[in-house]
Amino acid sequence: MRPRLALFILLLFGLNLLCYADRFIIGAVMPQVMADFELSHARGGFIITVFMIAYTASAPILGWIVDKRRTERREGVRGRTRILMVGVLAWGVFTFAAAVVGDHTLLLLGRMGSGVGQAVFAIVAPILIADCFRPEKRGPVVTFFYVAISLGSAIGYAGGGHLGTRFGWQYPLMAIGIGVLTFRLLLELIGPGRAGEPEPCGEPNLQKTNCATPGRESADPSDSAEKRSFGIAATLRALAGNRPFVLATFGMAAADFGLGGLAAWMPTFYQSTRRLSPEKATLWFGACTAVAGIVGTVLGGWLGEYFQKRGRRAPSSPQSGLRVPHPNPLPEGEGTASPLPKGEGTAYPLPEGQGTDCRGYFLVCALGLLCSLPPGLVAILAENEHVFFPALFVAEVAVFMFMGPSNTIVLNVLAPSVRTTGFAINILVMHLLGTVPVAFLVGWLWDMTGSGVVAMLLPVLSFGVGGLFFLLPQGHRDTE
Repeated sequence: MRPRLALFILLLFGLNLLCYADRFIIGAVMPQVMADFELSHARGGFIITVFMIAYTASAPILGWIVDKRRTERREGVRGRTRILMVGVLAWGVFTFAAAVVGDHTLLLLGRMGSGVGQAVFAIVAPILIADCFRPEKRGPVVTFFYVAISLGSAIGYAGGGHLGTRFGWQYPLMAIGIGVLTFRLLLELIGPGRAGEPEPCGEPNLQKTNCATPGRESADPSDSAEKRSFGIAATLRALAGNRPFVLATFGMAAADFGLGGLAAWMPTFYQSTRRLSPEKATLWFGACTAVAGIVGTVLGGWLGEYFQKRGRRAPSSPQSGLRVPHPNPLPEGEGTASPLPKGEGTAYPLPEGQGTDCRGYFLVCALGLLCSLPPGLVAILAENEHVFFPALFVAEVAVFMFMGPSNTIVLNVLAPSVRTTGFAINILVMHLLGTVPVAFLVGWLWDMTGSGVVAMLLPVLSFGVGGLFFLLPQGHRDTE
């Protein structure tokens, strides 16, 4: 990896770190915000809700726009990096503005703007990684990128809470805003789209395009599939018919449901049901989540690459494993692939048997989520803190193993022309089925049953559901 490309990935990692720190800061300083604006619990929680609504609702629209610009204007890494920098600029400005306003309504607007800016970053940054690395090289880089989730969350909880208590809730937001704008300036200095390696990108139809000079058109007429614009209806139909993408998305949504439930209610559960002090419950849960997130994400990424390499050495057959053919069709007589709908793109040649083999990634995701069930149940049912905290740590290590491989699956099974839209749809489904409803559903179940133990079983069992979604492709040969 060239130094400029390594620096580019480090900057994306730093921004992802700040992205997740920003999401959890408001929760860490919520008492100060509520006291400053004299808010009820409902109005205080609405600050987080409007951020998630803006983030979730804007993602698919932004993704489709990016893909449309890619196919109609033939934009390369340079064009997508500029789009990312616009989003990062909006994110940093709105976050800083939300910290200095003295009005609750303006604070809500600032958080909404920050959510839209973060959505741009969340859907474009992984696509840039996919653009600069071949499929067989993406896994470790994607894993490294998503290590920032647990680390950034811990920074948001611990650092945001400390700064907010000592100086006021505005200072953590100001620090995030300044940090985001600083990283944006560094991205500008290294030059948009000049970070890539001097070798072909990972997509067969981009073999004539050097990553070091992205955006340059190939002279190969078979690239015409990338030049055609897909309508949004055709794009959604193509995504719905992509079985690996659908299974991975629903598996990620189930895992996100479980993680969201633990983040929202586990400290409260340990305080009210296990009678721990607020400081102890919050500190130990945050520490377990941060360390387990890093260990699990790195372990899952390593295991995913290990099983992928074993799968590539083993001969594939129609009866064994998951091999996803490239989404664009082949000319007659040059291999096998199913055609696109009439009038929606043309073919380009692909060597016989070439495809994106995702068996190793699916296997690691399934094993991690299913293996988290026993220690997860112990973390809920055990009454001794010397038992349930270690069990929680083991369960979270197993759960976080899905993080890198699952996102690599999504990047690898999507055609370049719909990759950004597909990633945005993935984000939309994950949050609509996971983060958005879980806090309410667990709280409602707690109220209905009067038992925190019964309520907390819901997010833990959802890990098993996610594991089943990732297990379904095993032993089935998918075709498109």
